[in-house]
Amino acid sequence: MTLETHIYHFFKNAQPAFRKVLLGLSGGPDSMALLYLLRDVRERLDLDIAVAHVDHRWRKESAEEAALLKTCAEKLQLPFYLHVLDPAGLKGNLEEACREEGRCLRAQPAQPVLLRLRKITLNKRSK
Repeated sequence: MTLETHIYHFFKNAQPAFRKVLLGLSGGPDSMALLYLLRDVRERLDLDIAVAHVDHRWRKESAEEAALLKTCAEKLQLPFYLHVLDPAGLKGNLEEACREEGRCLRAQPAQPVLLRLRKITLNKRSK
């Protein structure tokens, strides 16, 4: 079974409420592949997809990368949500503080999210 087929069947068999998807997009190969797979199945399944990115501002080029992800989402005609963190204002372990900020972002009631996908890992390789 291909990854696209797996995703298709997941949403086809899901509850109707799971038609809204917020994809957390890092810009890495896994999240970009998932973005394009969701795009490919969205019309067949009537999915309402939005894209979110958290710019941790750990690297000087992170703002430019966030802008590229926004452009990608716009080309796919998908809503794009950006949350920018200020590392100077975070306390303790920076990685854990950013995770907590991300949890707070996902918990905001204004976000149109019913299902959030991070990564889909298949136990079997596609044939």
